[in-house]
Amino acid sequence: MNVDYAYYIKGLSSFNDNWGMMAFLMKGPLKQDMSERDSKASRESFENFKELVARFPESKYAADARQRMAYLLNAVAMSEIHIARYYMKRKAYVAAANRAQNAVNEYPQLRPRRGLYIMIKAYEALKCMICG
Repeated sequence: MNVDYAYYIKGLSSFNDNWGMMAFLMKGPLKQDMSERDSKASRESFENFKELVARFPESKYAADARQRMAYLLNAVAMSEIHIARYYMKRKAYVAAANRAQNAVNEYPQLRPRRGLYIMIKAYEALKCMICG
């Protein structure tokens, strides 16, 4: 039985779920970035690929699963950054700082400068609100 293949398909199923039903119609600059969508499916897909790699490290699907895991990790980190930016636009500075801090703490190897920048801007905005 090909249990490794079953894990791989399960991971792909969640991975493709990220794109939405009509994504295949979108091309070029209109195509939505995976990190701009809800990260639940990305996290689920990551866990499925992680289990495949842990249980079957020599599987012919393991290398592809590792590549997809790296991509998904980046997408989830960028999702946190997108949410923090949204909060900044809404002037919800505490929420923005918290989301940015979460991105920096949870994903330090993935573009921490973006999270740090949002944190700085959020704290500066809060300081201006307090000091007048």
